[in-house]
This record gives sequence, C-alpha cells and structure tokens, in this order.
Amino acid sequence: MHAEDLRRKISKKVSQLPKNEANVMVIERGSWLLDEIDIDYALFGDEKLRVYSNGHTEPIRTPNGMLKPTKNTRLSAVIFSQKKWERQNFNRRKFVFHNPFAEKPLDQQFSADRNVQQFIPIHEEEAIRMVWK
Repeated sequence: MHAEDLRRKISKKVSQLPKNEANVMVIERGSWLLDEIDIDYALFGDEKLRVYSNGHTEPIRTPNGMLKPTKNTRLSAVIFSQKKWERQNFNRRKFVFHNPFAEKPLDQQFSADRNVQQFIPIHEEEAIRMVWK
C-alpha cells in the first residue's frame, strides 16, 4: 500500500473520532504490505534528499504528511503492530507515532513494553523535533 492510500484511509477514520479525547488508531500489518516507514511517511510526509551544489546533503520531508497544526488534531497517536518471525518464534513489534499537534496528546509513558518503540515529539523553542524512544 502506498503512503497516499494510507493517508486517505486514516483520514476517513480520524473524522469519526470524538473531540476532546485522547484518540489512538491501531493499524495491524495483517495482509497489508506495510512497515513502520510507510506509517511514518503517511503521517509526517515523504522523505526526500536535498543535494546542494557543494555536495552537502540533508533529508527533508515533503508537506504531504497528514499531521498538521490545524489538521487531524483529534488523533493522539497511531500504533502500528507487526508480527515478525525472529529466532524461530513470532515476535510482535509495536511502533507508536505520537501526533505533535494532538488536541489531547497521549501520555508518552503509557507503555512499559520493551517491544514498543515510540516516535515522540520534543518541543523546542522554535520547532518540534521527533525522536525515537
């Protein structure tokens, strides 16, 4: 599934979420051929590489991500769950993508599960930096 298709599917569901609640959407990999990168791109925009004439490069995001200061603010977080075959066992991996613009942010301490990776907002003076925790 392409990030644009995923954006449309998530946006339809977000409009149905109640206001003034910490709303979480759970996406199970299931039969969709998704991984955490697809969710990342759908929420925060496609990643591109800017190449300067001096050879310097920097990663940038296109503005097509669905999380904006005035859009989809009812969504507090997206949890992506994936079952992987590792070391002769199935292991469930979970990724939590926090919405930095959520009306009601999800508590970043909500899960002590060591198999959960969280993409959390760090509010700085003039920007919001997203980091994996």
